[in-house]
Amino acid sequence: MKNEGRRKRILNSEKKAAVFRKPEFWNNLFEGMVDRGLSLREYSAVTGVPYGETLRQINRTEALKERWETALKAKAYGKVEEIEEVTWQVLRGEIDANSGRAVSDNLKWLAEQYDGDRWGKRQRHDVNVTNLNDKHLSAMKELTSPNVIEGEVVDSSDGEDD
Repeated sequence: MKNEGRRKRILNSEKKAAVFRKPEFWNNLFEGMVDRGLSLREYSAVTGVPYGETLRQINRTEALKERWETALKAKAYGKVEEIEEVTWQVLRGEIDANSGRAVSDNLKWLAEQYDGDRWGKRQRHDVNVTNLNDKHLSAMKELTSPNVIEGEVVDSSDGEDD
């Protein structure tokens, strides 16, 4: 009885590994996220592949991680476009302004979760700090140092002593 359960787990893990090797699995996931707004949980439910296993596989592989980030950014843009549509619906009087604000706030939150660098409230700035004191000191040393010329010393006098 114990061996049968273990054997079943091994077969299931082999089946999952075979699914993860198929490019169609990943193409359908990322295209579904972008084209139809599918979440990973929805895709996992449809395919029968556990959510956690799929997410771990994405995080283990750099190429999949990049595709995942791109798909999330595309979903964020989609949410921003939905906000624009809700705004137009409010302006045309199709929905109440308070309802529109509630929907827009939720969509903003989703866009922030998908792509916080672009749509988040906090901006991240990469700043390079240069110590100008060091540059100034080295420039001053260069200006005040005597010009040193290597070679023979040549007497420029006529040879006459005064």
